[in-house]
Amino acid sequence: MVQSGRGGFVRALFRRGSARLVPAALNLVVQRTSDAVVVVAPDGRFLHLNPAGYRLVRQLVPDAPAELIGRSAPEVLGPRLPEEPLASGEYDLTIGGRDRTLGLRVTRLLDRKRRPAGLVFVIRDVTSLTEASARLVEQESTFHRLRTELEHQAIHDPLTGLHNRRYLVERLADEVKRAQQGSNLSIIMLDIDNFKGVNESHGHAAGDDLLAAVARGLIDTVRSRDVLARYGGVEFVVVLPGAASRQACARAEQLRRRCAAVGVETADGPIARTVSAGVATFPGAGRTPSALLSSADQALHVAKSTGRDRVSLAEHTYVGGL
Repeated sequence: MVQSGRGGFVRALFRRGSARLVPAALNLVVQRTSDAVVVVAPDGRFLHLNPAGYRLVRQLVPDAPAELIGRSAPEVLGPRLPEEPLASGEYDLTIGGRDRTLGLRVTRLLDRKRRPAGLVFVIRDVTSLTEASARLVEQESTFHRLRTELEHQAIHDPLTGLHNRRYLVERLADEVKRAQQGSNLSIIMLDIDNFKGVNESHGHAAGDDLLAAVARGLIDTVRSRDVLARYGGVEFVVVLPGAASRQACARAEQLRRRCAAVGVETADGPIARTVSAGVATFPGAGRTPSALLSSADQALHVAKSTGRDRVSLAEHTYVGGL
């Protein structure tokens, strides 16, 4: 028979066999543990509560009766109990909306004839652990977001949204390695003509708007496999995997025409600028990334010095209509 009272139940559990040696010590542990230990009879009456169990019930039900033994747990706790009966196992219960989370371990009791004698509930307030876990998840999410943003910022230009010089150099090195295995490779270097006059006449904000607009025009024109980057200032570089010199010149001319059609509105009216382009092709214009970039820059200089708004290919200059 299961005994009632604050200490009687625990003592009754340990009257047989070797447990006779430790009932007092075990009873002391149960009474002093910070976990609430509550024993409920099959009919729902409280049979035993340790001090932490009493404290928990009074925290949940401030006006609970002073003596709980023999009282109906459903009547005392009311809607705070789970709607469905709990079988043996471990559960997390949320009390008062999301204000408090309890970790609950349920163990079924049997009498000497293996008949149901009640349930033992060991309850721990895990609100702080749950909150800490939620904070950890939030912090991990924030860290992941910040890391993604930093990785993006490390290889992108903030004004135009294009890849930056660092990314370009890394990708160009990869494409040169592929070209060394027999693939075609060309690059185009573009520069906005007479851009300084935009800043001087219309202000730097208008200059930034025009620069971003030209970048959008380039984005709309390049292939998905091409690598487009802001190289610096008002210079852009397009890496064209698989393109021989003739194809690259045709692509450069397409980009030149597209950029010439780009304009932005200012307080003084619409403004637009042309671009010049230099083309370099592997391996004739260079066998390394730096050599290709240098050749493209020299070709760009030729285009600039011979009238602007044109495409130049290593020693050869093409004026429109390619």
